[in-house]
Amino acid sequence: MSEAPADREFDRLELAAAAYLLLPLVPFLWSWWRWPVAVVATALLLVNVRVVLGRCRREPPGLGMGLWAMLTAVALLWVASSGVLGGLPLNDDWSVRMRVLRDLTVGTWPVGYGAATGGDTMLRFSMGYYLVPAGLGALTGGVEAARQLLGLWTALGVVLAFALLVQASPSRRPAAVAGLLSLFVLFSGMDLLGFLLGRASTPSLGEHIEWWTPWLQYSSQTTLLFWVPNHALPAWLGVAVVWRHRHIGLALAPAALLLTAAAFWSPLACVGLTPLLARATARGRSAAAWLRELTRPAVLAAVPVLALLAVFVSFGIVVETVPADRQALASVATPSARWHEWLVFELLEWGLLAAALLSAGWRRQGWTFWAACALLVVLPLLRFGPGNDLVMRAGIAPVTLLMLCTMDALQEGRLAPRWRAFALVVLLLGCATPAQELIRQSQPGARWPDDGRSLADAVGQPWHYVGVLRPGMPGVALKPPVVLR
Repeated sequence: MSEAPADREFDRLELAAAAYLLLPLVPFLWSWWRWPVAVVATALLLVNVRVVLGRCRREPPGLGMGLWAMLTAVALLWVASSGVLGGLPLNDDWSVRMRVLRDLTVGTWPVGYGAATGGDTMLRFSMGYYLVPAGLGALTGGVEAARQLLGLWTALGVVLAFALLVQASPSRRPAAVAGLLSLFVLFSGMDLLGFLLGRASTPSLGEHIEWWTPWLQYSSQTTLLFWVPNHALPAWLGVAVVWRHRHIGLALAPAALLLTAAAFWSPLACVGLTPLLARATARGRSAAAWLRELTRPAVLAAVPVLALLAVFVSFGIVVETVPADRQALASVATPSARWHEWLVFELLEWGLLAAALLSAGWRRQGWTFWAACALLVVLPLLRFGPGNDLVMRAGIAPVTLLMLCTMDALQEGRLAPRWRAFALVVLLLGCATPAQELIRQSQPGARWPDDGRSLADAVGQPWHYVGVLRPGMPGVALKPPVVLR
């Protein structure tokens, strides 16, 4: 490769995105873990951060104030449409999510819910999305302030994702930027066709249409923001960095830092992000050079921290206390789908669009296209979670990468007119999914006000949010939970 080694490092905007994801890890280490563990984990992080900061490229982001204002306005409008900023209703999943935010805001960290069979219960999940708004809310106006801060925190992540992609775009003309942002907001598979085929009826206005295949879903970008921004934001930011380094490659130290930060937000999203980061780090490197870089302290320092996060999100799972979830997980693990259902899902969600891109010639497709396609083929063959969450969340990164490949092909004019028209029709049909989400948000619904009930009071102790701290390593390393009153 002709690029200088410095080109493989983060620039200041990429560093800002990594810092956004990494920031919640600091209060987590010092509030949940006993001080020896916190000291060691923080020191390991600093080994990595010092190298990444020292090698950071210094050039300015290159986005003018007008462009920043445009990106911020679009992000705020999009986030406000989800209901997170207040005013509009929130989707059903937020009933649990807002109670988690409430408990983190009014409780003392680490939050607990009292004794259970075998030990004490502790709020235990990937909480990177919540800690900064909850901590600031506790210092300012309580639960309502935390809710508003969560909306602003979400918008900040969206702005960073937009900025990373706009800065890497070959054109910053208003029409090109508007097209990129529109594609980002409206990108989706053709769920409407799947719904019509499966239900033999048209959906009602505002109906959620993405579960037309009962055991599979690749969510639209707007669906992700409206339902699961905690999973979407780390995947979007990670993929944006991969996209920016698709030609020049990415150094392993910043990739390790980004992966560690993203894992604290969503381990499932990292299942799809990790192979993309790995491929980006191997770009322009021989196997021997890549292995040498892998064994450097700044990279190896991330391994114990990732192991610590894995222990935290998995300790004390007691499935006996949640038979409904266990039954749901069992039913997903043995789906009764036939191969043609899988094929229709793959074609409508992304396959036909990929075929349009391939019309320009398979040799003209970069590794990002082939990596996205490979992941989108393989992921539906895997099973995990009550709603097959692994496919939905791990699919965020490759779906977003395919979106960027589509944007690139359209902007560069690589498609023949008839294939370009075909791709635009596919994209237009996909717009039905985000349109349904936006329509539903304009209808009356619950805003999930704080009614004073904790997560445990309202929904019990779901295994993916609450762990039982039994005797052993987690019990020794973690601080005793403080029972929420």
